[in-house]
Amino acid sequence: MKQILWLLLAVSVVFSRCLEPKTTDSDISQTIEEIMTIEETQMVITEESTTAGVVEKSAESDQLDKPIIEEIPLANGAVLIIEQEKLDSNFYILYKESTEPEFLFNLWSPHIEISTDRTKFAIAFIIEYTRNLYIFDVLEQKIIEPVFDEYSYIINPTGTNDLTWLNNNILLTVGGDFHHSGSKIGDVYYYNFSDKENKMIISHPNYQIAKFEIDDDNLVLTILIKSPTFNIIYETISLTKIYKLIENKETLILDVQNIDG
Repeated sequence: MKQILWLLLAVSVVFSRCLEPKTTDSDISQTIEEIMTIEETQMVITEESTTAGVVEKSAESDQLDKPIIEEIPLANGAVLIIEQEKLDSNFYILYKESTEPEFLFNLWSPHIEISTDRTKFAIAFIIEYTRNLYIFDVLEQKIIEPVFDEYSYIINPTGTNDLTWLNNNILLTVGGDFHHSGSKIGDVYYYNFSDKENKMIISHPNYQIAKFEIDDDNLVLTILIKSPTFNIIYETISLTKIYKLIENKETLILDVQNIDG
């Protein structure tokens, strides 16, 4: 559009010169010089606009490439710093008495849950297609790696809500190896900071417990049935019963007939 306007202006200059009486060669030369000046001005403006556009796009690209920094306050004035770039995340912790943050770990596709009192946080993450777990004790300033029987943590096929704090001392998570054949079944485990115990708390003999969530005073399980067709069903267990199971160190085996029906 700008080029058309400049062309019209140049034509109008030539036309006006032609209408003037006694047009001389010098007048024509002057007109040509004016047209050349107009064209040069147009080129300069176009180059400046193009350069500005390139710079603006480059700045936008640089902004997108920058990692996302998140700071989460913890107990005793500590701060958890997460530097996220796509699915890759670096975790640092800055203690109140320190001037420089301390590097904790680099994790891929992490899911973090922080206890209500902010004295602990748990991170589920993926290594070679299996979900693993770190727990960090802020007060003790150390990493805990619970071992839940022989199972690895599953990649949750239906969401990331497979990790939650029942209270400030008890963490619930889904265990089981669902990577490749799916031969091992997902179960619910707990880790208790009071006695450093980890144990299976809910199991199903045939189907996979994929995830759970706390809804008011209940734990709602999402259960996957793969045979004969793929279905999702839900099972609700009261938190009162969950606490009783932990207290008595018992495992609840879900009723197959009840769920199938």
